[in-house]
Amino acid sequence: MTQVEPPPKNLGFAFRALRHRNYRLFFAGQAISLIGTWIARIAMGWLVYRLTGSAFMLGLVSFVSLVPTFVLTPLGGGRVCEDAATTAHARSADLYGTRHPATIAGGCRQYGRAPSAHK
Repeated sequence: MTQVEPPPKNLGFAFRALRHRNYRLFFAGQAISLIGTWIARIAMGWLVYRLTGSAFMLGLVSFVSLVPTFVLTPLGGGRVCEDAATTAHARSADLYGTRHPATIAGGCRQYGRAPSAHK
């Protein structure tokens, strides 16, 4: 029977990867991207609710914005698809699919189809 080593007492081992510059850059980029995604989703929901006043429409827009992720995640994740090129294409399609609602809303606002938040 082998001896199992107890976990270290300090948490320094948890941040070991941050010693490498490339990982720090990756981590910072992912954090900024995630914050931007949260802001975009909250802003889209806020705009829809202000324009319609409907909780149903708010839920519908939130669900539809996640459809590309639901559909493409099995293609790009885990061991479902081992081909790196297909995985990259699925991730790109997911990225573009989740950005379309924000682009459409921005276009509507630019061309006067959506009212300004400032009165």
